Amino acid sequence: MKKSLLHRLAFFCIAITAFSCNLGSEDPVDISEGSSFYPLEIGSFAIYDVISVDYNEFIDNDTSIFQLKEVISDTFSVEGMRNYRVERYTRPNPDIQWVIDSVWSIRVDEGRLVKTESNIPYIKLMLPVGSVDKWNGNVFNSFGFEEYNLHDLGKSYQVGEEIFNNTAKVLQELDTTSLFSRTIEEEVFAENVGLIHKASLFYQYPNKEDHPDFGTQKILQGHFLEQKVIDWGVE
Repeated sequence: MKKSLLHRLAFFCIAITAFSCNLGSEDPVDISEGSSFYPLEIGSFAIYDVISVDYNEFIDNDTSIFQLKEVISDTFSVEGMRNYRVERYTRPNPDIQWVIDSVWSIRVDEGRLVKTESNIPYIKLMLPVGSVDKWNGNVFNSFGFEEYNLHDLGKSYQVGEEIFNNTAKVLQELDTTSLFSRTIEEEVFAENVGLIHKASLFYQYPNKEDHPDFGTQKILQGHFLEQKVIDWGVE
């Protein structure tokens, strides 16, 4: 199923405590044993509405709203392993032509779906999806251990006006217990679509008693990003 750009939402709801409506499914559908939660086919594409906000205590927030398109354009081999070339395009709005932004890649490596983003590889999913509920997403990079956790497998998930019936949420990082910072990193994948929602935030709050806003959740520094799918298919 493919949703037209004509029906995309015209606005984002920036929420700290929740990023979208997640609906439980009483009878989850059968779970794929392959990589259908991230289809790997030349010509496959997804278009997203994206909002990005950089926070700084001393200057105005820097907010960017744009669209992102990812297309699997080709394959190539590295040490005998097939890799998929992912071309990423951006535009400020639908009336402007796409402009190439970057090129990433995806591969399936011994049951691990690895996406290389800005030359840094991350294990996004373990295959078959559901066979493992936690893993180290940083095995192939130098960032150190980071436990990824699989949640809500087979449940419905709503993005905008669209309800996806069979999804998998991967919580990549969560720290909401600190009084002085907050971190959330999560991605949601839908069967036969791929990534449908990405949410990322890191906030630093006042941590010195002599700060006039000490004890509050005023954001001194940080970053917020939300990415919502609005269109997908095969070109």
